[in-house]
Amino acid sequence: MSKMAEAKFQSQATFSGSMNQGLQMGQNMGTMNTTFAISEGATVYMGGSSAVNAEDTFLDALIAGDASIGVQIEPPEPGTCLWILPELRTWQAGAPNHPLWISGSPGCGKSVISSFILRERQSWAPPKEGKDGKLIVAGSFCDRHPNRQTPIWIMRTLLYEIFRLNRDLIDTKDPEFWQESGNPEHPILNPDAFESMESLAKLLGRITAHVDVSEVYLLVDGQYQQTQDALGLCDMVNQVSNYGSGGVSQPRWIFCTRPNGLDRLMQNVQTIDLFEKNREDIRIVTRSRVKHFQMLNPGLTESFFDEVVEILTRRAEGMFLWLSLALKSLGDGMIWEINLVKEKLQSMPYDVQAIYGTIFESIDKKMQTLLRWAYVAGRPLKVNEILVMWALQDGAKSIEEIKQRSLRPEIVRSSLESGLKALLALHHDSSIHLAHPSVKDFIRQLYNNSSERQVQERISICETHKQMAESCLAYLSLEEIRELEAPEPPVDANGMIDREKREKEIERYLGNYHFLEYSITFLGFHLRESENTGVHVDIHGRDEFFGGKTNALQHWVRGYDLLLTYLPDKLLSDTGGTSSLSLLFISARLNLTSLAEHFISTGSALTSLVNLPGMQMLAGGASSFAMVRQQVINLPDMKGWRALHVAADSEAENVVAWLLENGAAVDSETVGIIRPGRTALHFAASKSSDTAVRIVRELLKMGANPGIPTRFGGNTPLHYAVQSGSVEIMTSLLHHKSKYKPVDPNIPNYSGVTALHKAAAVPGLEDAVDVLLQNGANPEQASSLDKVAVARGVKDVKVASTLKAVASMKTAALWKSATDTLRGVATNQTALHIAVRSKGTEETVKKILERYITNKKMVESRDSNGYTPLHAAVDGIGSFTYIKLLLESKKVDVNSQDNDGRTPLMLYIQRLGQPQQLPSLGDPATLRETLDDLLVAGSALDIKDKDGKSAIDHASQAGLAWAVDKLNATLPASNRPKGDLSPGLPPQTQSSQGVTGKVTSLAGKRLNMFSKKS
Repeated sequence: MSKMAEAKFQSQATFSGSMNQGLQMGQNMGTMNTTFAISEGATVYMGGSSAVNAEDTFLDALIAGDASIGVQIEPPEPGTCLWILPELRTWQAGAPNHPLWISGSPGCGKSVISSFILRERQSWAPPKEGKDGKLIVAGSFCDRHPNRQTPIWIMRTLLYEIFRLNRDLIDTKDPEFWQESGNPEHPILNPDAFESMESLAKLLGRITAHVDVSEVYLLVDGQYQQTQDALGLCDMVNQVSNYGSGGVSQPRWIFCTRPNGLDRLMQNVQTIDLFEKNREDIRIVTRSRVKHFQMLNPGLTESFFDEVVEILTRRAEGMFLWLSLALKSLGDGMIWEINLVKEKLQSMPYDVQAIYGTIFESIDKKMQTLLRWAYVAGRPLKVNEILVMWALQDGAKSIEEIKQRSLRPEIVRSSLESGLKALLALHHDSSIHLAHPSVKDFIRQLYNNSSERQVQERISICETHKQMAESCLAYLSLEEIRELEAPEPPVDANGMIDREKREKEIERYLGNYHFLEYSITFLGFHLRESENTGVHVDIHGRDEFFGGKTNALQHWVRGYDLLLTYLPDKLLSDTGGTSSLSLLFISARLNLTSLAEHFISTGSALTSLVNLPGMQMLAGGASSFAMVRQQVINLPDMKGWRALHVAADSEAENVVAWLLENGAAVDSETVGIIRPGRTALHFAASKSSDTAVRIVRELLKMGANPGIPTRFGGNTPLHYAVQSGSVEIMTSLLHHKSKYKPVDPNIPNYSGVTALHKAAAVPGLEDAVDVLLQNGANPEQASSLDKVAVARGVKDVKVASTLKAVASMKTAALWKSATDTLRGVATNQTALHIAVRSKGTEETVKKILERYITNKKMVESRDSNGYTPLHAAVDGIGSFTYIKLLLESKKVDVNSQDNDGRTPLMLYIQRLGQPQQLPSLGDPATLRETLDDLLVAGSALDIKDKDGKSAIDHASQAGLAWAVDKLNATLPASNRPKGDLSPGLPPQTQSSQGVTGKVTSLAGKRLNMFSKKS
């Protein structure tokens, strides 16, 4: 895993989602709780150094640049786990909608049995007769990776495993995951889709329904032990089921977890109790291990051997973890005499936690500290990082002293592979992990081991965070570190942050400074957690570091921006943030209320304002002091942002609340060049995390105007909520009651785009569309510019340049420029026009059509070209799906004519005559089926356009002999042209002038005369 990937992947736990560019994965839909187990609202890392093509980029994004599964899983002992195969075959032969749940306590071998199931997939899931295609079996070992225990990460891991072995299934043209770029060979990933459970569920649904896939089996191995964890799994399975192929093609699920009531929450679950089933495996493993001892001690008799095996098997009670610890204890230099063995085993507690306690007490203080650090760290620590932290604790004051005082890495590795092996595991990349989920339980109990359990836990954990915060501060304050120059983000010709160059710059910057990335990334996290008790904690080095515009602070701000603010493939102007070194703004970045309070309470902070002209008179009483505090809080930085804007953009929930309590102007707007005219509510509404939802509600409660437009773009918070995809934020805005007018979903921005227009253009936002329609959004309302690219955020460079000119143009000049730029581009489109012109928005089209059906209204809207939504569907991407949906609704006029007199049928035939258009229309069978659909719906053949041409004329002119035959065959016999039209004649000789009549009823039947390929 590259340093950049590691920084991005792990950093989200610390900064309250300050990089949240709208999950930034933004299609939360109100169902996604977190992106990582340790962080709400984190933006996913979108690629690492390994990505060399579109497929690699996609895989890299799915797994956030880290393809490891955490701690490696030992293979099973030969002869064990075989009992699961007949159980799997029985389950596999049963109903496809019955999940399998393998339930087991910690330490009974769940992950080993899971890896065995994946390895032996051909033994229990052979291809079924009559089913062609690939058999896919994929697994997610979230137990083994601390950051992959949430449903969305389980889904991403499963998809990664599927695509890693089946790269041909990756669709690099899927509009839900890819955005157009200037270079068709290098499309840009859409980060929002990777954090949307709906988008991922749809993707899995497309895999299971793929023509080249026969069956899909998905295994989830995890530590889920609480009911809420099981609820998350149930929700994930239900969402996948919703996007299956009508229930015909559904993946089959296997769960291997701790007892959590999964069988009560999911229907038709087949359960295997691993605790009961693995007793014989325990005996096999015990015999193998004791046989090894016997080989080392030839004097051990067979009867002695059998007796020890029996004792261990009985006492293990199905727990491999206990057996492993017991065997390790027996092997630590004891004399092999049966009574001593019995005594040793008798004194060994049944409880695994007690065994951990014995091991913990036997290791030195340095290793005990390491165990605590591993528990609270923002991400798995590396061996070199541990060595730096120990050297800093020992008083090292320079990089050279750190090198001199550091232990050799081999010493740490030796400790981890011997005495600490039961508690900590060393991964192949030198990262240190807890050896087993039960170790986490042990450390939690360790912190609780006091008469005042809850207080002791918080203080002890806070003390550990304090140690790590002090290490970060000490490292960042080293002279060599604080003098480093953090590079500016590399920008390409379009103003976008260049991904590859950025990564190279970061790798060069981090160099051999082993603790630099961690200290920059997680300083705020450890400072915040060290104060979790609400009691001020004296952290060595904090006041000096934040005490002024020091080199160390300036370097940290620049490094923080490089690693965490300037994201790849984003416009530099859209990265936001602040360069201010004011503690108030830094606290807004880090969600540190103590730092904000410290700043606002110091004499220097207030004196600077009190000494301003006109303010000295206010310095007299308590009320004046409060006014001065309020003025300080509302001062903008050099970019025109206030602390409240930075806090909302960084999702710093605690600081947002603190600022509002201390007089921050809730509706203050940004000024200057970077995103001017936005309020804190705009920033918060543009996020998609649970934290963002709470911030939005807090801002509304404190009086924020829910309908305020931005100064130049005219976008309301509702527009930004659609951009984030958060249904909860949209609902909060639409339902909020205040002194202001209720939020009107039909208010357009200055480009004429409403929230519904934006939502209709983006795949996966059908729930957002539904909420808007339920709250009064008008599906008939047309936008002004109505280019789909406008609603998507403008990918068309020409259109984008026009819209960006809004800020500097007078109205007359603006609309002249817009008219010139968009000449030939349809305007006045409704949400339905936009949706049918997009790709992947079938569910949105259904939602809008349901509204027409419910209201018993016909779809009569037309754009500036006279196109109805049916015309737009015919002229759009993937048109056959949308045409079918529109026709089946019976709410469209199939014979409506555009400004040129063309019916949808004529327009469709014209597209068929353009070879370059055929790939977007579908395969030959689909082309014929779509023509059938239009004819069955009642398309008239006697209508002529402004040039006097009928549909048959257009087909003849295009040389579509099969279409001419098809159209003629649907006419009454008396109206058919005399003589046969030879497909071999040139198009101009195939005249069909004078043809009249309407299509006769086909009684819902398809004509098969054109089943052969043209």
